[in-house]
Amino acid sequence: LLKSESIQAKTGQETIYYASTLRQIGSVYRNQGEFEKALDYFRRCEMIRKTILGQWHEDYGNILNDIGSVYFAEQKFDDAMKYYTRCERIYREVYGEEHPSYVHILNNIGTVYESQGQKKNALKVYLECEKLKISVLGKHHPSLAITLNNIGHIYHSQEDLNLALDYYSRSEEIQKATIGESHHDYAKTLFNSAAVHFDRSNFEEAEARNRKVLEILEQSNTCLLYTSDAADDLLCVDLGGRRIIKKK
Repeated sequence: LLKSESIQAKTGQETIYYASTLRQIGSVYRNQGEFEKALDYFRRCEMIRKTILGQWHEDYGNILNDIGSVYFAEQKFDDAMKYYTRCERIYREVYGEEHPSYVHILNNIGTVYESQGQKKNALKVYLECEKLKISVLGKHHPSLAITLNNIGHIYHSQEDLNLALDYYSRSEEIQKATIGESHHDYAKTLFNSAAVHFDRSNFEEAEARNRKVLEILEQSNTCLLYTSDAADDLLCVDLGGRRIIKKK
């Protein structure tokens, strides 16, 4: 990719193809945790796409989302929100609200709110995501299960244990039917619901779920970390404050 970028740069022509190459390189650096390099390439792509495509093109929205994701990984939540909200406006204009891309960026905004401790705003966004995902993807899609997990975590943090367990249970049912009981997303649902059972003094149920989580993680060579700043988002699955990290 770097060689291709160098060759294209020598032509002096800032084309859409060149912008896509810059984005691909930025994505690699982001995945490697080299966020400043990622931002450099993403911003160069942003400028080209803005000039050629204009500010209301979906591809321009895509690069804004990419930049927002880097800021989120760096825990620069205000900057992440700025780019995510710009992307959200573009997606809403281009796709409308009942589109997977719009729902995705809405979820990103909810994640920023949650990371900032704005639980009420996060819950409002997640509930909207739930409604749209049911409409767009149906009631049995794995992506809906993730949103239900997010909602469950908010309710748990507010000590509404009944609602938290209800959402975790719905997530668990979808995941059993779609991705299976050996998947790490299913493990995080069990992990979260175990915490609710523990807080309700259902210690045997909490222990049983945590044992199942350990079995899944041992089989898939992953581990749980309790801190949200353990690694960047590209190496982990959001657990709403907890994370599943892939071992290298």
